Parts: sequence; structure tokens; C-alpha cells
Amino acid sequence: MQNKAPKLILTHSLPPNDTHTNELGLTKSAAQRLNKLKVPNLRKILEQSIPSFKKTLAPTSLNTPAEIAVALAMGWTKPDGIDELDGELPFAALKAAELGLIQPAKFDAGSWAFITLCSWSVQHGQVSFSADANELGLEASESEKLFQKMKPYFAEDSIQLFADMQLQPGQWLAYSEHFSSLASASLGRVSGRIIDDFLIGTGKSENHKSANLLRRLQNEMQMLLYQDSVNDHRSIPINSFWISGTGTLTFNGHSLQTMLEAYKHIQIKDVYTTQTALLHPDDPEWLNAWSRDWELIDATLLDQYLVTKANKINPTQLSLCNETTCITLSPVERSWSRNLIRLFKSNQLSNLLGF
Repeated sequence: MQNKAPKLILTHSLPPNDTHTNELGLTKSAAQRLNKLKVPNLRKILEQSIPSFKKTLAPTSLNTPAEIAVALAMGWTKPDGIDELDGELPFAALKAAELGLIQPAKFDAGSWAFITLCSWSVQHGQVSFSADANELGLEASESEKLFQKMKPYFAEDSIQLFADMQLQPGQWLAYSEHFSSLASASLGRVSGRIIDDFLIGTGKSENHKSANLLRRLQNEMQMLLYQDSVNDHRSIPINSFWISGTGTLTFNGHSLQTMLEAYKHIQIKDVYTTQTALLHPDDPEWLNAWSRDWELIDATLLDQYLVTKANKINPTQLSLCNETTCITLSPVERSWSRNLIRLFKSNQLSNLLGF
């Protein structure tokens, strides 16, 4: 378990570059976007930090960069073990622990998962993930109705479903041995994308012992949802569910309470405002909107970061993420040699971040 120094993770804080390529033009464009930012506090932080971790995801990766940053902050894995745990970061088990559901005497032969209602669409023979329950605006009463309908089907396959008011409507926790050692793609990785290579039974989960059972259950629920009145007045139907958050929660000699306390010290903040999220990065207005969002973050959260460090309180570890990349900055004391290096190095953000 990591120490209790706060961890700040900023999503959409690096320019979008979700192409999984290294084409010079795209890299240059991203650098130009970074260098146009007016963020004095971020520049100060970079002068007092070193990039302690950088990861660019492969196209088939099952977790998001922000989830990887959380996993490292929680001490679930070392940087060189990220690929091994891809798709098996135990976010569902962590939520079960937060809700007080983990009882070793009762749950000792399986693993946890999130079950999230969603909408799939088919175009040109390819299946895309259109929206999850939150994006579909599912009401609590609708969620409860579908929970009661679907729960017996899951129980027949030895999967226990749990609903809780702290979960968003249309999302539940599930516990079963079928989820043990199962790699699953997070919602953040599949949203808006073609999902053929992310389905259970493909990629890392291709040879999992329960892959066929879970796919069959998914097909059964698709037929049930297709006929349900919950879709009578929806332009985007609720027609499937997604399995995510699978993985075994390891304590590494620490107590459950210590682990939950460590999680409380992780703050995840989206740089995007709602208005910016609606814009495409190719839109001429996007850069102006993103810059305004960043300037607000810089003047608030990052200003507090510098106050914390100046007062010698446990320094914050800062992670910057986009859809494919995570860069973690760790505070260090500046020495005369680092000052000398800074004199000869460009102070452009793209260079300071190695972007």
C-alpha cells in the first residue's frame, strides 16, 4: 500500500491523440496544443517534479490511463506489472468493500464485477458501444424493475447480483467464481468504440473457462431487454449489459480499512467541462474551450497543489491523462544540477512532459 500523500489524477488533461499511431504530424499537433496553454502553476509543478511514470496504451488495452494511475497509486501493481494486470484491476471489488459487502466468511470462492446496462448498435456488420446506463438516463425505478427481472437468470448461473443506491441506476455489483481471473474491458475503454475485440471470449479472455457461459447469459439478457417495455419510449434502446471491473483485491499485508483510507486520498478530476466534452477536437472552438477549462484547473486545484508543497505537507502526486496516455509527475527537491539542466532545456510544456 502506498503512503497517504494525496494523488491527483486529471483526465482529458493531455491533448487528444486517440489514434494509436506515432505519425509526426499528429505528435506535432499535440505539442502545439500543449504549448498554447496559459498554465503558470502547471509550469511551476513541472519545474519541481520528474515524470516518474509514462504509459501509452496499445489499441487492445482493457483499462484507461486514469484507471492505471489509480492502480499504481493504490499499490495494486508496479509500473512493470501494468500489462500483466490489464483488464484485471479490481474496481468492482473495491466498490464492494466501500459498500461493506466484502465478508471473507461469505465471499471466498469467486470475484466481483460490475454489471452495467448499456446500448449496442450494429452498423456495417460491426457492433459499437453506444451508451451506458448513465448516458441513457435510466431512472431508479426502471433500474429496480430490470434488476428484479434479470436477477433470477444470473442466479441460475451461480452469479449473485447486488443493487445499491450508491451505484448509478442500471449498474449493479455481481459476485461469482465465473469472474475469477477474468479480464474485462472498462466502460471508459469501449464507450463509442467498436467492441468486437473487447467482448468476453476475445483477446485476453479468449480461453477463460466461463467465457461461453457469460456470452450465453449476455445473449439471453439481450432478448429479454429487447422485449421489455423500458424501451417503448426510448430512441436509444437498452439492449445489453457490460461486464467490467473484474480482478482480485489484494491487501499486501494491510487491512481493508487501510486500503479504503488510501483510496480516499485519490482525487480524479476531469479537465473537460460539459460544454467542452460536446466538442470534437477538430472543431475550431475546441482548443479555446479546452484552454479555458485548463486555466480554471490551474488556478484552483494546481494552485492548492503548490500551497500544499510550500507548506511541506505530504506532496501531491499528479497524473495527467488523455484517452491513450498517462504521465505521472512526482515531486522532487530541486538541486543545483537540476537547475542547470533547466537552463539549457526548453520550457515548452511538450518538452517538459516529453510529449
